[in-house]
Amino acid sequence: MKRGPQDTKVRSSKRQRTETNTSSSSLGVEVKGGGQQPPSLPKNNLPSKTLLVQGLPTTLTGESLTDMLKSLFGQYAGLVDVKVVAQRGLAFVEFTNESAAAPALQGLQNFKLDATNTLLVSYARAF
Repeated sequence: MKRGPQDTKVRSSKRQRTETNTSSSSLGVEVKGGGQQPPSLPKNNLPSKTLLVQGLPTTLTGESLTDMLKSLFGQYAGLVDVKVVAQRGLAFVEFTNESAAAPALQGLQNFKLDATNTLLVSYARAF
């Protein structure tokens, strides 16, 4: 099917209307109608009593990492257990419930362990 100049004008005007009805929020999320949409959490960031801690130094042994994390996360009520996967630079920190895990997540998110290691804390996915 051959398109004439009028078909191009129709498509162009539709594109312009769509572009004017779309705005970029400060978070880079485009929303139709010009409104702002709150950022959505990653799928694995649904509340959980277990936290995934990343950004751990891979040079430390499992035992020293476990002790360090128990000391850091032990400042928050409800700490149950810390399981370190040293070679991957991550750990799972378990609390008694989601309400106990939330303050620890907020308090230690982006915590600088040293000049090169910053903790990235998120809710762990349930299996």
